[in-house]
Amino acid sequence: MLIPQGTAVYVMCMASKADVTNVSTSLGDVTSLAGAWHRTVVLSADDGLVRVSPLEISPLDTGDLYQVVVPVIADTVIVDSVVTTTAWDGRTGGVIAIEANVVISDSGSIDMSGLGFRGGARSNNGGSCGVVQACDPATSDRTGGKGESIRLPIASCTNGHTPWANGGGGGDAHNAGGGGGGNGGAGGRGGNQYVCSAVPGMHGMSGMALLDGSQERVFLGGGGGGGHQNNNVATEGARGAGAVMIRAHTVCGDTLTISARGSDAGPRAGIDGGGGGGAGGSVYIDACYAASTVRIDVSGGTGSMCDGGHGPGGGGGGGRVIMHPALLQTTGTRVMIDAQGGKAGLVNSGSGTNGATNGFPGIVRALCREVSPHRLAIAPKAQVGDTILMMMNATDTTNRCEVMITHQVRFVGAAHVPLTSGLSWFDALQVDVQHRDPDTTITTVTLPSLKSWTLPVLAMLSQDSTTVVSHRSWIPTTAAPAECAWSWLDKIITVDACALRIRPIEVGGPSRVRIEQRDSDISVAIESNQHARAICTLYSATGERVASCIASPFGRFTTDNLAAGLYCIIIEQAHGTSMHPLMIQR
Repeated sequence: MLIPQGTAVYVMCMASKADVTNVSTSLGDVTSLAGAWHRTVVLSADDGLVRVSPLEISPLDTGDLYQVVVPVIADTVIVDSVVTTTAWDGRTGGVIAIEANVVISDSGSIDMSGLGFRGGARSNNGGSCGVVQACDPATSDRTGGKGESIRLPIASCTNGHTPWANGGGGGDAHNAGGGGGGNGGAGGRGGNQYVCSAVPGMHGMSGMALLDGSQERVFLGGGGGGGHQNNNVATEGARGAGAVMIRAHTVCGDTLTISARGSDAGPRAGIDGGGGGGAGGSVYIDACYAASTVRIDVSGGTGSMCDGGHGPGGGGGGGRVIMHPALLQTTGTRVMIDAQGGKAGLVNSGSGTNGATNGFPGIVRALCREVSPHRLAIAPKAQVGDTILMMMNATDTTNRCEVMITHQVRFVGAAHVPLTSGLSWFDALQVDVQHRDPDTTITTVTLPSLKSWTLPVLAMLSQDSTTVVSHRSWIPTTAAPAECAWSWLDKIITVDACALRIRPIEVGGPSRVRIEQRDSDISVAIESNQHARAICTLYSATGERVASCIASPFGRFTTDNLAAGLYCIIIEQAHGTSMHPLMIQR
């Protein structure tokens, strides 16, 4: 296919000559470029040679296998039929990509099930009992073929019971089942051999789950391992699923179904070994909002059945779903994900699995780099009685997707106490303060990534002259309790009581404060036994001091020039300081 100059394309590393680093027998850390991808532009294309620029995948290795994927690009993409593409053939296929402002589902679906890495072949017919062989060539009658994976094959090791990265291992003689392919979750192991020797042959091992530190790589589902045969009825390993990539702002319309399910192995293997199920594929969605239901299926395929005494295939592992955190925060309502592992094959249609196991569930991960966390700032020094402000400033300048971020701020030392507690404004802001002990206070604030907020903190006279402030933040989702975590180095705040007229300070402030907004005015009425004079200061959510007044016992702000939004009023009296949230509406 001739690709015109100027066409936007994805350059994807589909497989590498380098192996994964084994974290365990069923988990591999991807240290090669496999799964990495980059959006770029075609400079020229002729005679099968495509020139692109820029190319940010580096360092390129000529021994790795790359594919150029041309995405569907439009302002609006309407999915009104079954959208799919060609299956992976060892060089191309298996990936579909869409870029749009809006993706509209109109009774359509996207289906990449069974279009990923190919399953391992069944062994040549024959073989003796009790074989334990990790590597064999494709002509072997001792072992079934390994499932295809992100690691390029080696001619001397296309067969054998060990996995090939996320490709399931083949069953050894005599009649062992193949392992399920892996992706987000590991595949299940294959069933045991037919007992014909004092030394048992080895089952096909699980295709590995793939560990990706960037959480952005896109892998095809691993193929299942092939079964061993000596009666010409073993089954091959099943194909893994392909990959779906969607980059948009909004998904709407009726229910959009995205299927990237691993294939089932079959048919029945009879009196030979069964093939392993294929792993679920990858679904990558960088979108802000789902106005309609999105159903995603990256489940693993089922292993092949067989007759009694022989080895069925292991189930395929679940795939991986990678999406913008804004969508993950709607998981379970708008976005529904099935990433379960496939079932192991059965013996005699239901009398056990003879050692074969189900595949493991896949994973759901957030596109963390798409979110800019708030930047926190707080004054390093204060005097007793001061109200200082901890600023949680929004840093996202794109205004593309709004995400709720939770911040946990820990104050260790009694010199400072947060004034805000129990504040909630619909889904836009939630504040909770917990006093763990006399010297430790934990404040949890959840607010949108595009908005700023200020946490007022009172400097206290106590036995402590300093307070250590530590902070961490994360994106809360229903898929995982703490996605995209960030931490902040500890800050030390010093309280100075020297040369000051010391007075007792109580958190909680006046007995009663009544705040009313009428037209362009805000009135503040203070009722207390002391009838003391109070200083009232109005702050914006970004910490800017916008107005002040004296209340004794009544005070008034003028709000003609203030925008609608959330504000806070700090009221200071001789016997206490308090903070009160205020929503100005226009």
